[in-house]
Amino acid sequence: MMRLPRHLPRTLALGAALAVTACESSGPVDPGTLRFGQIGSMQLTVVTPLALGLGETQQILSWDSDGFWSVEEEVRYRGLVGDATGRSIEGSPDPLANAYAQWITDVNDNPGLTLFVDDLDPELDPDCLVTQSRITLAIHDDTKNETRSWTRCVPGFLQDLGFNAGPDPSAPRVANLARLARDYTVGQDFRSSHEATQPFGTLDKGDDTPSGLTSPTIIQTASHFEGFWALHAPGTEPPPVDFEAETVIVAAQGERREAGDSLSVRAVRPTGIQGAVITLVERVPGDFCSPAELTHVPYHVVVTPRLPDPVSFQSPILVELVDCG
Repeated sequence: MMRLPRHLPRTLALGAALAVTACESSGPVDPGTLRFGQIGSMQLTVVTPLALGLGETQQILSWDSDGFWSVEEEVRYRGLVGDATGRSIEGSPDPLANAYAQWITDVNDNPGLTLFVDDLDPELDPDCLVTQSRITLAIHDDTKNETRSWTRCVPGFLQDLGFNAGPDPSAPRVANLARLARDYTVGQDFRSSHEATQPFGTLDKGDDTPSGLTSPTIIQTASHFEGFWALHAPGTEPPPVDFEAETVIVAAQGERREAGDSLSVRAVRPTGIQGAVITLVERVPGDFCSPAELTHVPYHVVVTPRLPDPVSFQSPILVELVDCG
């Protein structure tokens, strides 16, 4: 069973939905007459290779029949997560519950879209090209406690999924329903937090570095990295980095005086034939938080495919407010 967000008790959601779908005479519809997934949830996973397969992004859109949706995104390199973000519905879920019902109707009944056709094999596990995303559309039916899923190859990311789906002739059905789910929830104007980034992975991240850094820095040589690491984590060996092919980025902004502040590399965006711009984000307690005083130096150390000069950091640094707790 998929792990999807549960914003309402499922017993209440099921009872409410059955009442809404009552037949004209009176009384609830028998669960056996419901469309598959009508009371349940969907999950769309889009895994897209970066740098010809050296890394990847993963985007997961989850949508419940009660209308609530969320998106989780990660960028990875060498199997290491570089950054992860999330966002979710704002405002009333009611219109999105109606949209979900329409989407499920298309999944089950629309002749041009339905996934329940003989030539769309749910067991197909395709090998996708490095120029394609591997998308998996999974639907869970709460009344049957059953999940069905379809995996296909489609160019693009969640925000711009293409139309040339494969490898089988019916694969466009999966891509078309994925785009519809995106449009109903996050919208056609959705943009990834990691748009246009090259892959990167975390070597170390924490609340307090003794390295003395007060600004972000780029490390392109083994000797520079060893010197930094001796200050940052004395008595330990630095993680392996191939400086012929890789660059280390150290995000640091100096002392912060409130608990809860953190710092992350959000994106590493090449600017063309030469150079790159690095985006950092500082996450701070929200407006209604009362964080304790704590002097510390948050940091994030990442590795990425080698960056040619010139390399710069986006200014001003992005700031995100986070919930208390």
